Formats: sequence, structure tokens, C-alpha cells
Amino acid sequence: MNKMSQTKTKQKPFATVQVDLDGLWTNLGYYGHEAPISPDPVFMSSIPRFIKLFDKYNIKATFFTIAKDLEDPEKAELIRQLHSSGHEIANHTYDHPFGFRSLPIEIQKNQIQKAHQLIKKTIGVDPVGFKAPGYDANAATINLLETLNYQYDSSVIPTWSYPLILKTYAFLTRTKSPSHGPKAIWGLAKNRIYSPNSKKEWKETVRERKIKEFPCTVAPIFRFPIHATFALKLGSPFIIPTLWLTKLLCQDINYEFHAADLSDTVDDKRLAHLKGHPVELRINRIETVLKILTRTHEIIPSKEYINQKSKNKQE
Repeated sequence: MNKMSQTKTKQKPFATVQVDLDGLWTNLGYYGHEAPISPDPVFMSSIPRFIKLFDKYNIKATFFTIAKDLEDPEKAELIRQLHSSGHEIANHTYDHPFGFRSLPIEIQKNQIQKAHQLIKKTIGVDPVGFKAPGYDANAATINLLETLNYQYDSSVIPTWSYPLILKTYAFLTRTKSPSHGPKAIWGLAKNRIYSPNSKKEWKETVRERKIKEFPCTVAPIFRFPIHATFALKLGSPFIIPTLWLTKLLCQDINYEFHAADLSDTVDDKRLAHLKGHPVELRINRIETVLKILTRTHEIIPSKEYINQKSKNKQE
């Protein structure tokens, strides 16, 4: 075995870490409540904690930013700080409208372009990645992104179980989701990066496209979501085996967090889904995730991962 082959054999699988910056006003909007973009203890308290943990483990992440937040000077300064530290800033629409894939394509386009312009104005760089609010995208959304020169979308969760989980939660809490959210048929989607079909976003096309679908990774074989929402609730007995299984199968990971995962505790009866473990326990569990990921995978920003995969294809 030559030296190059040995290097390839020892190469860790890749991982990217994504953070959806859904602040207090966004979470209130999910339940039909209007709120100003500031004050926002979810946004303002979580980002410094993410920065501290990512610096500790030398992680460069991708932060999906709702551009309306950039109209607040304090929030914009935190996003500039993330960018100057080497983190990627990606597009999460202008004001996070729910039911995104049901919107007319011109409104989707306006949401994406308005956010794009504000992000570029704030950090001086064009965003190349997008995620729809509530994972609420379809083929038309992805086709639109391709015309706007985006490199990837990260709206798909390739599991059949997520819609069932959302419906069960809505039944138990007597709430109605304003978002279509993930589709059950997404359980047939690839659990890795792929070129999406122009008519079915969950289906891979043999034709190479400029835009890629970079789905939120689910557990291999079982296809159960493994991102932080579930890790925080279930703890180490869930975190350790699911992450090590991806290592065992040499699977690349796209691991997702939300701002609320590391925010101050929100004491608001309207936001039952944010009531949970104290922040110290959440920090501990997220640190467990990051410790394992840095041991088992090589972590890079999403756009760097996309470029790396494209380069490998060309070679």
C-alpha cells in the first residue's frame, strides 16, 4: 500500500455543524404571536456560548441567519464577529415565514434575495447556502436557489419519523403548526449530499447540478433524527451510540443546532417547547456532542464541504 492509499485509509469522515439562529421573535411567531426583533435573549445569549464552545474545540460552523435580525445593530455586530472568526454565514430567509413552500415563487424569491442583500451588506460576502424555515422547502425552492447561484440547500431531513413526531407533539400540546415541515417521503432521500431532482427534492438525479441538497443527517439504518433537539432531551445514551455509528460506517455528518439550544432559559408560557433543561445541563450535553464529533470526524464549514466534494468529483 502506497503512502497516498495509507493517507486515504486514515482520513476521518467529514462533519459540518450548522446553527439555525431562530430568536425569540421567531419562536413566538411559530405559535402566531407577534414580537419585535429586540430584545431577544435567545439570540443574544446563545451566540456567545456557541462561540466559546466552538473556539474550545477549534470548530468553524455555519450559522443560518434570519436577515431581519441584521437590522438590529447589536445582532449585526455578533454576526460580523462570527464571520471574522471564520464561521460561515448562510441564508435563512428575511423574516422566517412559516409555510414557506406554499408561498408563491416570487415571494420565496423576494425572501431569499432580500436576506442575501442584507447578509452581504453586513459581512461583505455573498451567502451560498440556504435553509427554509421549518425545513419547509420543495423542488421549486431548490430550482429557484440554483438560478440565484446558491451552492447548496439544507432543508431536507431524510426521515419518515419527523412528520409523525410533529403531529404527535401538536396533538399533545393542542397546537397547530403553521408550517408544512418535513415530508414523510423524505425518508427515501439520501442520507448524504446529492444532486436533487428538479421535480422531486427528495430524489437524487443522475444529472450533475450546480446546486446540491445537503440534508440534516439522521441515524444510519434507523433513520431517526440525531440533531441537538433530540440529543438535549435524551442525553448520552442517545448521543454516544448514534454518533459512533456514523463513524463506524464512515459517514459524513451534517449536524444541526438551534439558537435556543444554548440560550438563557425562556420563562414564557407561550413557548412550551423551549422549556426544558437548565442551561448548564444543555451546555454539558452539547459539549459531549462536540467532543465526539471532533474525535470521529474532521469538522469544516458547509460551503467548504460542498467545495471539497465538487473538487473530488472533478478529479
